[in-house]
Amino acid sequence: MIEGRRALIVLTALCVLAMKIVIAYNTYGTNDAITFEADIAKLKSAGPEKLYREGVEPASGHKQPFSHSPPVIHGLLLLDLLAGRSGLPVRFWLRVCCALADLASLWMLWKIGVRSMAALLLTALSPVSLMISGFHVNTDPLMVCAVLLSALLMLSNRFAWAGAALGVAISIKLTALVFVPALAIAAGARKSALILGIAFLCFYGLSLPFIFEFPKTIGTSILAYPGLSRFWGISGIALLTGAENFFVWYGQIGKFVALATVGMAAVIIRSRGRRAELLSNCGLAAALFLVFTPGFGIQYLVYLVPWLAVARRSVALGFYAVSGTFMAAFYTWGSKGFPWYLANFFTTKSMPIEVFYLGLSVWIAVGLVAGEFVRTAVITCRSETLLPATRSGNALP
Repeated sequence: MIEGRRALIVLTALCVLAMKIVIAYNTYGTNDAITFEADIAKLKSAGPEKLYREGVEPASGHKQPFSHSPPVIHGLLLLDLLAGRSGLPVRFWLRVCCALADLASLWMLWKIGVRSMAALLLTALSPVSLMISGFHVNTDPLMVCAVLLSALLMLSNRFAWAGAALGVAISIKLTALVFVPALAIAAGARKSALILGIAFLCFYGLSLPFIFEFPKTIGTSILAYPGLSRFWGISGIALLTGAENFFVWYGQIGKFVALATVGMAAVIIRSRGRRAELLSNCGLAAALFLVFTPGFGIQYLVYLVPWLAVARRSVALGFYAVSGTFMAAFYTWGSKGFPWYLANFFTTKSMPIEVFYLGLSVWIAVGLVAGEFVRTAVITCRSETLLPATRSGNALP
């Protein structure tokens, strides 16, 4: 029976992988693909320092800062080399890498001990992963995969390697820092110091020589990225209700509110590093970040996918239903109809009201996911409180 379930999960995962690759081959993606192409062109013509200092203008009137970590430069040049030799564009290969990362994440959930067939099939069939890895064109699924690898290595007591994996995650995307409090508290003070130290060394080493040559320029460019805030969460509600002053104010400090909330939650939970706790606490960190962040990218929704494997099925299904509907509407709007080929938001104007409300619905669904992981943490804390009494024979059997 177990072998039959495993075979079904593997077959499903491989079919979804093939589907993502087919979508990647037959579509252009979003305007992020256009931006990456402009980034690579400027890298080759003007060099990395000018890219960080000036950014690019992939479309008239749409200047984009280069907000990625320095190691991404090495990755883009490597993909460009692969594109030159294969004849297939960077946007295709980046999505292939993301699709393979999704497959690796599913395998790691199995290695960690997730055995629910429903949970693993939901993860494999996630509409969020399908659309982000297959269509969108960005690095977020790679970052999430590296964070999950760090968690797996921690649970295997391979803390030095866990630090290296975390360093890779931060190298792909700095928003991996959102998961650091949950990982650090689960590891304990000494081991977390080892993990964070190795993560920093890994990040610094992969960032050379750029981080040594012009660190201030890199920091300024990365912090300049605002994300989309006009339709998401607290900022979207403020704009909807006409609270313009609050909208501007929260746009400036919201990122610090989000990070502080994630840190406070990790301290309160005081995870012991058990398997279910670590996964759910990482899920809580991602959900709280998404609830409170003022700047949003639709690809951020993939941050929740692996951790939902330890949530109740109804919560995961609800999130996937609402987020899948929103993403489909969002990309259809950007593509000016269906089927999608290029969802170019550089050419769109005001967001349709129905898409706006769907976005707020996803934000509410993310809040429910956060509540689910808080529930898991409360149950865990109660269990730990009752444990000493159980040992002394004072608790009910």
